[in-house]
Amino acid sequence: MMSKQKTHPVIGIILCFAAGLGAILVGGSFIFKDLTLKTSGIETTGEVISKSSKYSSNVRYGSSQLFFVEYRFSAEDKVHTGKTQVSPPTYREINEGQKIDLIYSAYNPEISSLKSGRAKVTIAGPILFFVVGLIFVILGFVITVDTLKRTQRVKNE
Repeated sequence: MMSKQKTHPVIGIILCFAAGLGAILVGGSFIFKDLTLKTSGIETTGEVISKSSKYSSNVRYGSSQLFFVEYRFSAEDKVHTGKTQVSPPTYREINEGQKIDLIYSAYNPEISSLKSGRAKVTIAGPILFFVVGLIFVILGFVITVDTLKRTQRVKNE
């Protein structure tokens, strides 16, 4: 005779919520940064500290080289630093020590970017992360409600 193995839906619920919240945070942070700079961005001038590049592999697009510029600027009587991905032409044109136009958040100067020359990053990826996160959170709620109903039925029997 085979014994019934008790399953623990709590682990599935926790995983759904964790995956969902993680995806929401990742997608939401990109969306938030972009919207913050668009709605409350203050223009300023900064200085390039360094340039760097790295290779990124992707199953869909293969290997590609990503370019970054690190910069510093003054806001609210403090010196802030930032790093942003830039397009290849911008990377070639910019030199360390060069003055550059920046934009930073009026609410949080740590949120900043180059005013122009940023790499074109589509908003589709972050929105997809956000939506998938919501789906996982909703799935977590559905599993939780279903588990509670089953537990209640077993207790009533």
